[in-house]
Amino acid sequence: MPRYDLILVGAGLANGLIALRLRQQRPSLRILLIDAEREPGANHTWSFHAEDLTETQHRWIAPLVVHHWPGYEVRFPQRSRSLNSGYFCVTAERFAQVIRDRFAPDLLLNTRVASIASRAVTLDDGRVLESDAVIDGRGYQPDAALRMGFQSFVGQEWQLSEPHGLTAPIIMDATVDQQAGYRFVYSLPFSADTLLIEDTHYIDNATLEGDRARQNIRDYAAQQGWRLDRLLREEQGALPIT
Repeated sequence: MPRYDLILVGAGLANGLIALRLRQQRPSLRILLIDAEREPGANHTWSFHAEDLTETQHRWIAPLVVHHWPGYEVRFPQRSRSLNSGYFCVTAERFAQVIRDRFAPDLLLNTRVASIASRAVTLDDGRVLESDAVIDGRGYQPDAALRMGFQSFVGQEWQLSEPHGLTAPIIMDATVDQQAGYRFVYSLPFSADTLLIEDTHYIDNATLEGDRARQNIRDYAAQQGWRLDRLLREEQGALPIT
């Protein structure tokens, strides 16, 4: 059984970025990524503003970026604005592809971990993998010392039957009914007739009703005059906020 310099448990965004940067800066390191899912990244879409990263960071993260827009919109009941600030998007498919390309065969998918120590990981099948260091990147675990709220969402990527007319993302449309908490709809135009529509709620508990969110998306599309034709993919999650 090989010994690794670093084992990253969880192949999501945080561990994926750690692994990619180390592979660029220290290509001799033996790095292993482990994830319980079939694909790295857990089927999410990530976006960021141009000003979030330095020029150097933009260069090294560039292989992950699929879409880039020169600006975006925000909409609130009393005010709407278009901002001339770059906005970038990393898709689930690109993230998974890059991680697979860079780290196969040092990528264990469909693999569950039984326990983690500072220098070893024990898998469900009893195998013990040794390393100089281990990072647990499997996400938030409930803890009585933390009081959490959640950004809960359902996002659907749709093929439309005709162009949507958007030239830039609407990263926050809070003109919608607020329902159980602070709510907005997030829309990313991937092509003239495809877009991601995400129903997002800031709520006290990770209890967003998936069917209601899906109906919210259909209702919002109808209000915008977008004719939904074919559902391409769906993602959902609940991001913890202290």
